[in-house]
Amino acid sequence: MTAFLVLTLFPSLVILAGVNDLFTMRIPNWISLALFAGFVVMAPMVGLGLEEGAMHLLTGGLVLAAGFLLFARGILGGGDAKLMAICALWLGWPQTLPFLLITGVVGGGLALAFLAARKYPLPASLAAQAWVQRLMAPGGGIPYGIAIVAGAMAVYPDSVWMQNLAT
Repeated sequence: MTAFLVLTLFPSLVILAGVNDLFTMRIPNWISLALFAGFVVMAPMVGLGLEEGAMHLLTGGLVLAAGFLLFARGILGGGDAKLMAICALWLGWPQTLPFLLITGVVGGGLALAFLAARKYPLPASLAAQAWVQRLMAPGGGIPYGIAIVAGAMAVYPDSVWMQNLAT
C-alpha cells in the first residue's frame, strides 16, 4: 500500500494541477491541500523522522514565502506559488534547488514557445476551443503549472520518497 501511494499520490496530483492549469489557468486549492495532507500521512509511513520532516516543512515554507513575494509583484500566479511550495515540501531541501532550476528552464522555454505561437493564426478547429483562445490571446498568461510539473517529475525519482521505497 505504501509503495502504491509513493508511486501515485504525489505524481498524479501534481500532474492533475498542471493539466488543470493548462485548461483553466487555475490550480485549485484542494490539490495543494490534498498534497499537504498526503505528506503528513505518508511521511511516517516511509520512515521520515521528525528532524527530516521539519526540514521538509521549512523548505516548503521558504518556497511559499518566495512564491508569495513573486505573486505580490505580479510575476507568478497564486496557484503556481502554492504548487511550487507544496512540491518543495515533498521534495525536501536536497531536491528543491534542482526542482526550481528545471522549473525555471522549462518555464522560460514554455514562455518563449507561447510568445512565438501567439504570432500565428490558429487552425479553425483549435480556434473554436475557448481554452485554446485563452492560451493564445496576445498578452495572455502562461500556464506555469506545466513547468512546475516538469521540474517536480524530473527530481521526484531522486527524492527521499523513492529512496526509502527502494530500501
